[in-house]
Amino acid sequence: MNVAEHVERAARKAPAHPAIRFEGKTVSYEVLNANANALAGALRKKGVRRGNRVALYLPNIPAFALAYLAVQKIGGIAVSINSIFKSEETRYILDDSSAKVVFTVAELLPNVPRAACPALKHVVLCEGTSPEAQLLDDWMALGTADFPTENMGPDDPASLLYSSGTTGFPKGVTLTHHNIVNNGHAVADC
Repeated sequence: MNVAEHVERAARKAPAHPAIRFEGKTVSYEVLNANANALAGALRKKGVRRGNRVALYLPNIPAFALAYLAVQKIGGIAVSINSIFKSEETRYILDDSSAKVVFTVAELLPNVPRAACPALKHVVLCEGTSPEAQLLDDWMALGTADFPTENMGPDDPASLLYSSGTTGFPKGVTLTHHNIVNNGHAVADC
């Protein structure tokens, strides 16, 4: 069981069907899956393994879905960071989660305190450029469209979300592959 298998299945059954519609552009399931495979291959080449955490410090853009799926495909744990968070909040989550990679955009890059996060090895920009980070397109070029998705157990962690921290620092809440798949089924049923 792997959350990413649902996108793979859609890519096989209806490859041209829209997976993402954003600002007048459409990304098909086939393209999304192929790109997620390429990015998963890049993550593997950069040393990310099953169980490693990868942070997604992104606004609501298609790159979020792409990075999330790539992390799932390698058996990693996606750590979502709210894009309104500033440097101190971002540092806390990056450090607490021990994220090895963070996907972000140039606009948010000043809020990523690399020196204060010893586990963080790579910063990847999904939009914009900076000499302080690598570009998503360069990472995509490292992988191929035929990455084999990691087989995960239903109770294996898929995502790490941080609570609002109203009584102190935010706490990481783990969602398993089973949690996320069942949430998807519940939404579809409703």
